Amino acid sequence: MNKELGEQSEMLWGRAERAYKFNSQFNIYPYQEGARLVGDFQKLSEGIPSAENPTSQEDVYSNELKRRLAGEAVFLDHALSGHYYTFEDVISLYGIDKEDTDGLRGWLLGNREEVLETMDRVFASTEVGDLRLPVPSDVPTFRRQAEEFSATHIGNYQKKLAKLFEDLTQVGTFLRDITCLPTTTDRSYFDLYTKMLALSVPAICYMTEDQSLQINERELIRLFGHEGMGHGLNKIVTEESNLPKFLKRNSETTRATVESVAQHFETVIFEDLADSKKTQGELGIAHKFGEIYQNEKDTRLINFFQRKLFQYAISVLADKSLGDMSDPELRKEAIGRRIALLSEVALFPGFAVNFVEGNQHNFDSQGNLSTNLVREMVYAAQPAQKVVSLMEQKGVSYEGENRGKIDMLLLSGFWTPIGLVENAQVAKP
Repeated sequence: MNKELGEQSEMLWGRAERAYKFNSQFNIYPYQEGARLVGDFQKLSEGIPSAENPTSQEDVYSNELKRRLAGEAVFLDHALSGHYYTFEDVISLYGIDKEDTDGLRGWLLGNREEVLETMDRVFASTEVGDLRLPVPSDVPTFRRQAEEFSATHIGNYQKKLAKLFEDLTQVGTFLRDITCLPTTTDRSYFDLYTKMLALSVPAICYMTEDQSLQINERELIRLFGHEGMGHGLNKIVTEESNLPKFLKRNSETTRATVESVAQHFETVIFEDLADSKKTQGELGIAHKFGEIYQNEKDTRLINFFQRKLFQYAISVLADKSLGDMSDPELRKEAIGRRIALLSEVALFPGFAVNFVEGNQHNFDSQGNLSTNLVREMVYAAQPAQKVVSLMEQKGVSYEGENRGKIDMLLLSGFWTPIGLVENAQVAKP
């Protein structure tokens, strides 16, 4: 990549980081510097030519830098100016492919009956057993016990899974560089700065009626795939790569890709474990992994449906053609149209009513749905899945040594959705 262009962009991001750190220290953003940054990011982006059909790594890097600079300018400008964003603006800003959103309704209609049947079958065949109770974290004794109990399982899983992935893919060796700890927050996360994988105790640990603690192995495995193999390795592998510096920076413009990669690995990890009786035995779950795996396969379609339903519901809520939700006089009819449309794909009518009614005031004065809610559409983007399909078309299937090549494409760098796919297009088989 052009050395001078790289240096100019790094100077800009250096200024942006300084402003961010200033804000973290003094709880006030340097607005005038922010305005200058917006203009400088825009100017540098506009000066980079676009390669419509990239054929080289240089073309891909140039295109991606142009996108990243433009995105940085727009997101910063929004924070400073309060510019109103439509649903279409947000989708464009995050680089979400239109086909990933336009196909939601058709997919839901095509899979609704199968999901309902699966739910009935799973319910009829499941031995419910004891009631699963949340650990009373407000009681110090229970909280400490749950943290220690979870920490033991987390440590065991990290060690055994790291060993498994070292044998499966070249990126697996990086798992040892991640620190795994329990957290009492409701959501698990990977901290990009400390390289700490924090797994939620409430998500993986529960208590039965006799007050004994249990681990939800299926959720623990899923979280290791999503947060560890996805988010964690994405950061570690990227830092160790020889990519241009801008591709080592995570930002809002890359969020959709980051989540798509994490979703990919939360599915892959179950298939890897299913193929390794040895690891099942080392984890102490060989005797029940068949049940865990079947439960995962049964609920995967259900959970996938719920995700897509939520994403489609956001798009319906944001659709201005269905009526103005910001006008009190028109709101009743606008709500009715949205509920009717959602009811056709929802698993039960109550979802449509509760979702639309619960968000009826979540609009700005221009009739745009809250950006914070529309931002959840990043989970609809499927660039990781497109990369896997693209490489398979080149004869590189996701197995054996080839699996490592694809994993490197997915985990090396922080890309916009378009950039990740373009990089795979020019990659050598």
